[in-house]
Amino acid sequence: MVPDKKSIEVISKFFRRRKDIFLLVDPVLISTSGFNLFVEDTKKALKEKNFIVIDEIGKMEFFSEKFRKIVFEAFNSSKHVLGVVHKDMRNLFASREDTEVLEVELNNHQDILKRCRILLKGEKN
Repeated sequence: MVPDKKSIEVISKFFRRRKDIFLLVDPVLISTSGFNLFVEDTKKALKEKNFIVIDEIGKMEFFSEKFRKIVFEAFNSSKHVLGVVHKDMRNLFASREDTEVLEVELNNHQDILKRCRILLKGEKN
């Protein structure tokens, strides 16, 4: 969750400038007509975009085998992935050498935002 209006503005400005990013916020897995929204959009993004953002990867989402498969496909691709992961799911990703898990707490939003900026710029530290 984004903590304040200023952070929302910074994030929005960044994503409006970047046409190479696929942004998926709070995925709806199946439409009322039965069409699988997330999987098709993400498959297309994996071919066309350089950066994939998924909010959120949680317990309920992982009940869908198709969701799990496409999330791991994204993480195993050469694309950069920013995923918001429920704390109970973090161990699925924390053991990856190519992944950094940042735990958001009540008092560290600004530190997380700074670290994300560094990572988005491609800096190591």
